[in-house]
Amino acid sequence: FNLDHRQKEIKEKFPDFKSIPVFYFTQLLALSLGLDEKVCRFELNFIDPRPLLKSKHFIGGV
Repeated sequence: FNLDHRQKEIKEKFPDFKSIPVFYFTQLLALSLGLDEKVCRFELNFIDPRPLLKSKHFIGGV
């Protein structure tokens, strides 16, 4: 398991822990190559990275 999956467990042990979006290299590669964000399947990440990506204008909307 990676940090993405284990954050729920960490948060239970450390209530002040703030979730951190975790990206897979292939997701970032797809975005950098200009592919549509739907190809990245961000909805499958345990911590949704889309709000962070939108706030940095890496994907559409804000």
